Amino acid sequence: LLTMQLAGYPGAFEAVERAFGGRAPYDAIFCANDDVALGAIAGLRARGVAVPRQVAVVGFDDIPAARMVRPALTTLRQDLLRLSSLVLELALKPTQRGRPRTFLFENELIVRGSTLELEPDTTGEGAVPRMGPGRGIADRGDALSNKAPRAGMPRGKRIK
Repeated sequence: LLTMQLAGYPGAFEAVERAFGGRAPYDAIFCANDDVALGAIAGLRARGVAVPRQVAVVGFDDIPAARMVRPALTTLRQDLLRLSSLVLELALKPTQRGRPRTFLFENELIVRGSTLELEPDTTGEGAVPRMGPGRGIADRGDALSNKAPRAGMPRGKRIK
């Protein structure tokens, strides 16, 4: 667990610089949001740690910048329209028959270049990174998706 003194991008950059010091003690970093993930990638690069070859990075939000950085950021996309309408509904009617209400949100994993694509485990020794031509470091924009990118922006593979 990395702790941050500052919030967002600068906090993640600083936390990663402190924790890594030129080596990669972790295989992956899962960040609370994409801004933090982008700061973590910048901090790793500043320390000479290769993303995703040495450390994979995953964010949460799918902000536009997640598609623009290289490697593009693997992230969990939230349905913000549904989330905001439910927040409004809860604010207007917080309980149902005196009981708290719960909602389950399904997020969408958008796989991009900040994580390695893995070969299936056929040996019982665990999955291994794909390293053949055009595989492995998935800095391929929309090569993982069968849909055309919106407005010229690359997208990743959608996993539900």
